[in-house]
Parts: sequence; C-alpha cells; structure tokens
Amino acid sequence: MSTKKESSVAIWQYIVVGLCHFGLGALGAYFYLGQDYQGPGWPAIGVSAGFLVLWGFRLWRSVFASALALHVFFLHTFQFSAFVFAVGECGEVMLAAFLLTRGLDWSQGLRTAQQLKRGVFVGLIAPLLGAAMGTLGLWMHLGSGAVDPVSFQTFFHWWLRSALGFLMLAPVVGSWPVRPRFFFGPNPAEGIAMMAIVIGLCWFSFSNNSLNASVPLWSGLLASFALCWCGARCGLILTTHLSVVILACASLSFFYKAGIFDREISKHMHSLWWVVLYLCTLSSMALSVLNSQADYMVAKVSSARRKLELLVLNSPLAMVEWDLDFRIRVWSRKAYEVFGFTESEIKGESGLELLVPIEERMRVTNQWLRVIEGVKGVRSTNHNLTASGKTILCDWYGSPVYDERGKVVGVVAMAEDVTHREFAAAKLQESEKRFQTVAEVIPQAISYYTKDLVCLYGNTAFLDSHHLAKSQLPMTIKELASAEDWERISPVLKRVREGETLSLLETVEQADGNQHDLDRALLPDIGPDGEVRGFFSVCTDITQYRDASEEELAL
Repeated sequence: MSTKKESSVAIWQYIVVGLCHFGLGALGAYFYLGQDYQGPGWPAIGVSAGFLVLWGFRLWRSVFASALALHVFFLHTFQFSAFVFAVGECGEVMLAAFLLTRGLDWSQGLRTAQQLKRGVFVGLIAPLLGAAMGTLGLWMHLGSGAVDPVSFQTFFHWWLRSALGFLMLAPVVGSWPVRPRFFFGPNPAEGIAMMAIVIGLCWFSFSNNSLNASVPLWSGLLASFALCWCGARCGLILTTHLSVVILACASLSFFYKAGIFDREISKHMHSLWWVVLYLCTLSSMALSVLNSQADYMVAKVSSARRKLELLVLNSPLAMVEWDLDFRIRVWSRKAYEVFGFTESEIKGESGLELLVPIEERMRVTNQWLRVIEGVKGVRSTNHNLTASGKTILCDWYGSPVYDERGKVVGVVAMAEDVTHREFAAAKLQESEKRFQTVAEVIPQAISYYTKDLVCLYGNTAFLDSHHLAKSQLPMTIKELASAEDWERISPVLKRVREGETLSLLETVEQADGNQHDLDRALLPDIGPDGEVRGFFSVCTDITQYRDASEEELAL
C-alpha cells in the first residue's frame, strides 16, 4: 500500500515539474525572442532547480524531457542542436540543485544568510554551463559560417537570462516549505495591505489606466520601493511572490507597450531601468531573508533564555552571578533557600560582605581574582554566612562571564550546602578516634589488610606480638608469616577475600620463638558496592589458658 502511494506521488511530481518547466520555458521564450530585453529571464531554470532541491534529483528526467520538447517545438523540427540545448538546460538545473544542497538543509525553507549567499553564488555560476551549451547549440543550428550572431555577446545574453531566471524564481520555490499561515508575515493585516499597495502600484504603472496623462517612467519603480518595505516587515513568502508579480507586470507592459512603456525609450535608458528594477526586487528578497534570520535568531535566543531561566529557577544548586565589584546581579530560588536572603534584599549588594566571614575574605578574594582573570572552573570549599547569622559550609564552582567582545564582565557560580558533610566527617573522625583508643588498650591483636594482602594497620597488641614498630607498616602478609604458615593460611585468606567470615584455632611460632595458640576471627570489609575491599583480623592469644588446662589436667 505504501509503495503504491509513493509511486503515485512520484508520478505526480514528474508531471508537475515537466509541465512547469515547459510552460515557464515557453513563457520565457515568448517574452525573450525578438525582444532586446531580459524581463524575468528564463524562469524555468529557477523553478526547476527549486523542485530538484525539494523533491530530489530523480526529477532530472522530467526536466530534460520538457526542455527537449520545448526546443523542438520552437525549432519546428528535431535537430541535434535541440538536443544540445536540452542537455545544457538540464545540466545547469542539476548543477544549480547540487550546489544548493551541498551542506545546506532546505527543509525549513529559505531563511538564513548562508542560504542567501549560496543562492547568489549558484545563480551566477550554474548558468555558465547552460550558456556554453546554448552557444554551442546555436552555432550548430546557424552553421559555422555565421560568425557574427554567435559571439561572446550571445554567450553573455544567454548567461544573463538564465541567471536572472534563477535569481528571481528560485527564492519563490525556496520559500514554499514555510508553513502557509506565515504567507502574509507576522502581521497578516499589514501583509494584506502591502500586497494591495504593490498590486495597485503595478496597475497604475504598467497598464493603460484611465489617466489621460502619460505615466512617468520613474513611477514603475514605486512598486519596487513598496516591496522593500514588504521585505523588511512582511516576511519572505509574500515578498518573493510580489517580486514575481512586479516582474511579470513589467514584462507584459513592455511587450504590449502599455503603461510606462507607452513611449519611445532609448536602449540605454531601457537597460538602466531594468537594472534598477532588479536591484530593488533582489534587495527586497535579501532584506526579507536577513529579517527572517534575525527573527529566527531572536526566537532562538529567547527560547534559550527561557530554558536558562527555568534551569536557574529549578536548579538543585544555588546559582549566583556577580559583577566585577562583587555585587550580586542574579540570585536563584535555591540560593534563597540556602542562605536565607531574598532577591530584593541581596540584589545589588556586596556578596563578600554579606556571605563571607571576615577570616575567610582574603582567601575568597584571591579565588575571585583568579576567575576574573579568565580561569575557568575554579572550585573551592568555603564557610559562608546566612541571613540568620549561622555559619555553613558550601562547595563553590565559579566561571567567568564574557561579553560579545570576549571581555570578562562578571562571575557566575553554583553553590551547594555541604555542612552535613562537615558534620559527618567530624562524627566519623570522632568515631575513628574512639575505635583507635579502644583498639590500643585491649589485649587482642587487631590488624587490617587490603585485598592485596597488605597490612595497613595494627594495634599495640599486634605490633608487640610481631616485635614491630608502627613505622614499619604497611607490610605484606608474606613478610609477617613464615613460609610454612603462608602455605597453611593461603586457602583461608582466599575464602575471606571472597566475603566469607571465618573463625579458626591455630598454633604459630611468633617472634619470641615460642609456640602460641591463637583464636583468630577474619572479618571481610565489604564496601557500598558489595565488593570486598579488605578484611580485619582479630586474634586472641589463648596459650595461657592452654597451659592452665594442662596443669589442671596433670593434677
């Protein structure tokens, strides 16, 4: 089902492109043949190139077929020169479409200055191919003896008509992907009014109206001047289409000697008038593109600003911005929750005086100067003051703010209240101190080993039993145990490193040279991720109890 639908769409596109190319080509030939002016040029070039950009290069077959039929029709017979004309016309259309799509996306229509520059470049370059092939075909049609009709002037006129046809009609097709509701621009009432004014001026300048006096030649530019206003205010779609309306009206007026052309005009004045008309219409389209890009960038910046404001408003971190005098410019909602100052209370005030204790101001100022000098990502942990006078601990991450010239104009920073971590660290340190106090006085030998079997800690009982000084740690188990003991305890150590808690009785020869009976407990140290990081060894010397039992048994 989907394949049939795509096939019907493709056939419809082939038909549309073929009919448009043939019809506009016939219109261009009708205006151009026998007339010493360019008019709208060869409009089929710009429209067909636009269709190839929007619908795909596969439509070149339709362009070639319609171009061949067009030239055969005007030559009244099939000649090889007609084939050359068709190849040149199709070639310049394909070259224009290829250059337009190289690195550019036209799915959103003509809206950027980059597209505008590419369009002007293509409009000047692609017609060179058609002009070369057209001059060759004309030379073949007229014969090698016709030197005067086939010259550089012929090549130039052929190039000029194709270039004008592209520059005037391609922007129209390029504006079609824009949604139709934007046809009259951001202010539809103004767009409709400008369309009525331009059409009215075209009727006044280019038709035989009811005025008895002849219309002055300069009045033909009034519609173009109104078009400039339309380009600045009413959007690209309306401007491009009104440009075509003005050119079509001017061409009909010239062809039928009506309106401003109802008089004898010198060739020089005629050429000058068309140059000014083209400059006005092209400038209007360029102005509409630049204005469209400016609106797009403004909308994009506004969207980014709204997102940034939402980020600042809802960020889990306090966000603050200062100027170069350390005065606060931006104060987020989270900053109010952390420090207690409302935005009205602190905005414009010195952050150094309100937020930083006196004893830390020198250090904070040095960090501040580093950020102002352009050092990005300065991180620090400082004590800060709240509105209630309470001292809290905060992590700060500061970065410079630049203007459009790259000059540092302020500092933006994120802060997190980490007072709880300071409290937790103090509690942990206190707990560790208690553990060490207890561990140092109990008679059991306590030691800690990493997963790599390196002893990192041993209490006094452990050090005394091995005749070691605390400075000799860390030390591996192989250095602590004899070779015989190592062979015996290796399987046990493997089990405890796998997370098993063990308790065993063993007899070992210690550093005093005597045999000692030991009751040893091995406890794995399991981290938050569930992995074994090391293990504890708690060893009780039960030798004296063994000796006492033996004496009691002997008695």
